[in-house]
Amino acid sequence: MSLEVLNDGDKFLNSCKLYGVGFLEDWISSSQVEDLSSGQKIEYIFNLNVPLNVDSGKHSAEIIIDCEEISKKANLDIEIEGLDFEVLILSSKRIGNKLSVTYSVEDFSGVGQEISIIYSLVNAEGIVTYTGNETINLEDGNNFVLEFDLPKDSVGEFELIFEVSNGLESVTEKMSLVLSDKGLSGFAISGDNLKTLSWFGGFIFVLFTFYFIFKFLRKHKKGIYNSEKRKFIDLDFDE
Repeated sequence: MSLEVLNDGDKFLNSCKLYGVGFLEDWISSSQVEDLSSGQKIEYIFNLNVPLNVDSGKHSAEIIIDCEEISKKANLDIEIEGLDFEVLILSSKRIGNKLSVTYSVEDFSGVGQEISIIYSLVNAEGIVTYTGNETINLEDGNNFVLEFDLPKDSVGEFELIFEVSNGLESVTEKMSLVLSDKGLSGFAISGDNLKTLSWFGGFIFVLFTFYFIFKFLRKHKKGIYNSEKRKFIDLDFDE
């Protein structure tokens, strides 16, 4: 996007930068820095990065041109149209050497779009271990199953990435996975479930810690109790 800025004053302006104010602070990015003489007009080029979770409709906020000598604000009106589709990875599981992924694509256009999907499996080191693509037609329904052969030694933490496009709009969907090496008993876990398992594992560790502390204290107390039960005879060798 672009914005024209005119120095209509008498002073020379140094190091003029463009910023967003309010929610636009995170939406607008521009590295352009300009010096403006009196009467000079400059076109600022900036990127507008709208988050995917922003509601469609009209949004209004301020942008600022900040120079060393002066700052000026201006209103920026943005109209956001909703996507024509939405994709969601529902579940995934390992079956032998294959990964089976169930996902849904919601069609908001009403015309039965054709959707292309590029899917990638990325390991914990950020290396793409597998990639593929498929094309679906939303006239065939909303729920789909994707299956592909896992690379050799696919064990540990991975991220499944879907890059989905209808030719005009694109969206990315991700799911975190933990794959075992036990064939049919292998499993895939979503990010939320992985957090739950981590919490559960920590809880079990705390229980074991309390158990061993309890055993130690009980044994120690028993030793003290037995010592208290012993009776001693004073021997006076002076008699």
